[in-house]
Amino acid sequence: MANKTQIAIRNALENYIDPQNADHPGLYFDRYLKEQNKAGEPISEDASAFSKHLKNVANIKGNKDAYKQYFHRWHVALRQLADTSCYLCTISGRMIIGLGNESVTETGLTLHHTYGVPYIPGSALKGLTAHFTSNSITFNGAQDQQVRKILFGSSDESGFITFHDALPDPADFDIIEDIMTPHHQKYYSGENISPGDFDSPVPISFLSVHGTFHVALTGPEAWRKCSKELLTEAIQQEGIGAKTSSGYGRGTIANCSIK
Repeated sequence: MANKTQIAIRNALENYIDPQNADHPGLYFDRYLKEQNKAGEPISEDASAFSKHLKNVANIKGNKDAYKQYFHRWHVALRQLADTSCYLCTISGRMIIGLGNESVTETGLTLHHTYGVPYIPGSALKGLTAHFTSNSITFNGAQDQQVRKILFGSSDESGFITFHDALPDPADFDIIEDIMTPHHQKYYSGENISPGDFDSPVPISFLSVHGTFHVALTGPEAWRKCSKELLTEAIQQEGIGAKTSSGYGRGTIANCSIK
């Protein structure tokens, strides 16, 4: 429970910080939720303090000039990196990376620590590709395990391909307030109550992302091309991030200026 000093500081910050002029969506998301709905209190999209907080986060445009400069430096570094290809990943609808991240808001989102922009961790790209390959692709006989080890590594050795973090195009990304409406909250929370058509929906707000991301892969050309094809199929068929069974995280991958 917050003490009087913490409450005073929070109130002062609320009067000082205008979401319309804030520079860092991630910082605002993590630190400036003033209050949450009380336990058992009915939640409506208009009345929820959390929903209003997410609207504020979604409206923060951030310091785009600073991010553009960082993005340019990142591209320059990739051009100088040997055996590296860059591709454009366009999310068809919406995507959620980090929904289950540990957070005081209970529904998380992966945002860049310094610039507050959404991004796709390289580990997520590699994990999606490896999962899709394991479930849907079979290589030639005895070579199957060796190919997977070369692409993704093992517990003893790293793979030949490096999946870099995918950064959003400075001119094409948005953070969006989204909502899910589970109908059987007591049933899913483990209470001994059967779900029924008479159960009321419980709106839960969260943040999702739309836009174009620059994906970079480093490694031998043949294996790099193979990884790109597998990642393309994986993101088209399975999607990346959370709620892929509801259509989130689907996208397409195409070449971009870095070869």
